[in-house]
Amino acid sequence: GRAVAEMRVVEFDWSNEKILLASLRDISDRKKSEERLRRHQRIVASSGDLIVLVDRDLVCREANDAFLNGYPPNRLPVIGRPAAAVFGEAVFNEHLKTGLERSLSGRGHHHQCWMEMPPGGQRYVHIAFHPYNDTDQSITGPIVNLRDMTQTKSLEAQLYHSQKMEAIGTLAGGVAHDFNNLLMEIGRASCRERV
Repeated sequence: GRAVAEMRVVEFDWSNEKILLASLRDISDRKKSEERLRRHQRIVASSGDLIVLVDRDLVCREANDAFLNGYPPNRLPVIGRPAAAVFGEAVFNEHLKTGLERSLSGRGHHHQCWMEMPPGGQRYVHIAFHPYNDTDQSITGPIVNLRDMTQTKSLEAQLYHSQKMEAIGTLAGGVAHDFNNLLMEIGRASCRERV
């Protein structure tokens, strides 16, 4: 079969003669791993979700393009800054701190809430926290994934309102029908009394 090889050439003197010594090493597995890593990086980079890796000290270490281009207010740097400074103390304490602590203990966590998200203002977000394990399987920090669910929440509210109005309409139609039947009975009784 075919393999990807790395060649190393070393020149040295041997009995007053210049000799080249070449060695080949099969790096096929390394190349496959590098390609798989590039694919994963492209997938994460192309996600519309805001994704950030936070370390054990709750400092932001990595972030995808959506996060870097869409979240930080005033275009302040993200990498190397405490998560509380990036998100703001109020948002951090109310929406992130518990999930970060749970992830650091090895448990994932997620919840949905309304949150102030620059530049869009109040947004309904699904926040997922996942422990990030290093190569030795120790937890080096959580991965935080924020997904904007505002449009979905708005459609759910519209559907709920529509169903509520339909139920009120059905109820009103039933009441009107019953009231109409009652009026017809009163009218018949009134006619019988006249006769």
